[in-house]
Amino acid sequence: MSDIQFPVPVRLRLSSTGERVVANSWEALECLRDQWPEGARGRTYRAAYRVCRDVLDGWRQPHEARRVFVRAARRAGLLEDKALISPNNARSKRGWRAQRAIRSTKGR
Repeated sequence: MSDIQFPVPVRLRLSSTGERVVANSWEALECLRDQWPEGARGRTYRAAYRVCRDVLDGWRQPHEARRVFVRAARRAGLLEDKALISPNNARSKRGWRAQRAIRSTKGR
């Protein structure tokens, strides 16, 4: 099992424990299993659970788990206004766009 950190941790607002920071797939699974609202365990919840398990098994990448986990948290109403921990931990939008542009031109 591999547990690699998310590129950027996710900050959640939970009614049971208050704020929680989720930094990797293992923490996401714990949160999904133990702290997720019962009424929000639908399709996006199941997808997040499945992808986080796949990351731990080495079949998927951490950024995929984070993306699906954020989608499930947003659907459940748990996402903080800013899902990012801090600007220091996050890539700037300009940097992200530049990296994306570089990747898209490599195939040409």
